[in-house]
Amino acid sequence: EHQLPDPIRRLLEPILPDNVKSLLEGDHTRRIHKATPTTGGLMSFAKVSLKCLGCKAILSGKEHALCKNCQPKEIDIFFSKLQAVKETELLFSRLWTQCQRCQGDL
Repeated sequence: EHQLPDPIRRLLEPILPDNVKSLLEGDHTRRIHKATPTTGGLMSFAKVSLKCLGCKAILSGKEHALCKNCQPKEIDIFFSKLQAVKETELLFSRLWTQCQRCQGDL
Protein backbone atom coordinates (compact mmCIF):
# COMPACT_ATOMS: atom_id res chain seq x y z
CA GLU A 1 0.00 0.00 0.00
CA HIS A 2 2.73 2.48 0.84
CA GLN A 3 5.50 1.64 -1.61
CA LEU A 4 3.94 0.60 -4.92
CA PRO A 5 1.15 3.09 -5.76
CA ASP A 6 3.36 6.16 -6.29
CA PRO A 7 5.83 4.52 -8.73
CA ILE A 8 2.95 2.85 -10.57
CA ARG A 9 1.14 6.18 -10.88
CA ARG A 10 4.28 7.87 -12.23
CA LEU A 11 4.77 5.06 -14.72
CA LEU A 12 1.21 4.92 -16.03
CA GLU A 13 0.26 8.61 -15.80
CA PRO A 14 1.53 9.48 -19.33
CA ILE A 15 -0.41 6.59 -20.84
CA LEU A 16 -3.62 6.57 -18.80
CA PRO A 17 -4.11 10.04 -17.35
CA ASP A 18 -7.76 9.38 -16.43
CA ASN A 19 -7.63 5.75 -15.34
CA VAL A 20 -4.61 5.52 -13.01
CA LYS A 21 -6.61 6.13 -9.85
CA SER A 22 -9.21 3.53 -10.82
CA LEU A 23 -6.47 0.92 -11.35
CA LEU A 24 -5.22 1.20 -7.79
CA GLU A 25 -8.49 1.70 -5.92
CA GLY A 26 -11.98 0.27 -6.01
CA ASP A 27 -13.84 -2.97 -5.55
CA HIS A 28 -11.55 -4.97 -7.85
CA THR A 29 -8.65 -4.50 -5.41
CA ARG A 30 -10.59 -5.83 -2.43
CA ARG A 31 -11.98 -9.07 -3.78
CA ILE A 32 -10.65 -12.41 -2.67
CA HIS A 33 -10.80 -14.95 -5.45
CA LYS A 34 -11.62 -18.50 -4.48
CA ALA A 35 -11.19 -21.20 -7.06
CA THR A 36 -14.42 -23.00 -7.89
CA PRO A 37 -14.53 -26.64 -8.91
CA THR A 38 -15.17 -27.37 -12.57
CA THR A 39 -16.32 -30.93 -12.14
CA GLY A 40 -18.39 -32.86 -9.63
CA GLY A 41 -20.58 -31.55 -6.86
CA LEU A 42 -22.69 -28.58 -7.80
CA MET A 43 -20.91 -28.06 -11.12
CA SER A 44 -22.89 -30.94 -12.62
CA PHE A 45 -25.93 -28.62 -12.43
CA ALA A 46 -24.21 -25.62 -14.02
CA LYS A 47 -24.79 -24.96 -17.71
CA VAL A 48 -23.01 -22.63 -20.07
CA SER A 49 -25.53 -20.52 -21.95
CA LEU A 50 -25.09 -18.02 -24.75
CA LYS A 51 -26.21 -14.45 -24.07
CA CYS A 52 -27.35 -11.70 -26.40
CA LEU A 53 -24.60 -9.19 -27.17
CA GLY A 54 -27.09 -6.35 -26.92
CA CYS A 55 -29.26 -6.95 -23.84
CA LYS A 56 -27.57 -10.01 -22.23
CA ALA A 57 -30.75 -12.12 -22.44
CA ILE A 58 -30.19 -15.87 -22.62
CA LEU A 59 -30.39 -17.06 -26.23
CA SER A 60 -32.32 -20.07 -27.44
CA GLY A 61 -30.70 -22.69 -29.65
CA LYS A 62 -31.88 -20.96 -32.86
CA GLU A 63 -30.32 -17.56 -32.15
CA HIS A 64 -26.59 -17.00 -32.55
CA ALA A 65 -25.48 -13.61 -31.23
CA LEU A 66 -28.55 -11.42 -30.83
CA CYS A 67 -32.03 -12.02 -29.49
CA LYS A 68 -35.15 -11.22 -31.53
CA ASN A 69 -35.55 -7.86 -29.81
CA CYS A 70 -31.98 -6.74 -30.60
CA GLN A 71 -31.79 -7.95 -34.21
CA PRO A 72 -33.20 -4.67 -35.62
CA LYS A 73 -30.36 -2.86 -33.80
CA GLU A 74 -27.71 -5.25 -35.15
CA ILE A 75 -25.65 -2.57 -36.92
CA ASP A 76 -25.58 -0.27 -33.88
CA ILE A 77 -24.57 -3.11 -31.56
CA PHE A 78 -21.86 -4.24 -33.99
CA PHE A 79 -20.34 -0.77 -34.23
CA SER A 80 -20.45 -0.24 -30.46
CA LYS A 81 -18.62 -3.55 -29.93
CA LEU A 82 -16.16 -2.64 -32.68
CA GLN A 83 -15.48 0.73 -31.03
CA ALA A 84 -14.84 -1.01 -27.69
CA VAL A 85 -12.34 -3.33 -29.38
CA LYS A 86 -10.56 -0.38 -31.02
CA GLU A 87 -10.27 1.44 -27.70
CA THR A 88 -8.89 -1.67 -26.01
CA GLU A 89 -6.38 -2.20 -28.80
CA LEU A 90 -5.25 1.43 -28.52
CA LEU A 91 -4.82 1.08 -24.76
CA PHE A 92 -2.85 -2.15 -25.23
CA SER A 93 -0.64 -0.46 -27.82
CA ARG A 94 0.15 2.41 -25.44
CA LEU A 95 0.94 0.07 -22.58
CA TRP A 96 3.08 -2.16 -24.79
CA THR A 97 5.05 0.84 -26.06
CA GLN A 98 5.63 2.03 -22.50
CA CYS A 99 6.84 -1.43 -21.48
CA GLN A 100 9.25 -1.47 -24.39
CA ARG A 101 10.58 1.97 -23.43
CA CYS A 102 11.21 0.85 -19.86
CA GLN A 103 13.01 -2.26 -21.09
CA GLY A 104 14.99 -0.26 -23.62
CA ASP A 105 13.83 -2.58 -26.40
CA LEU A 106 11.83 -0.97 -29.19
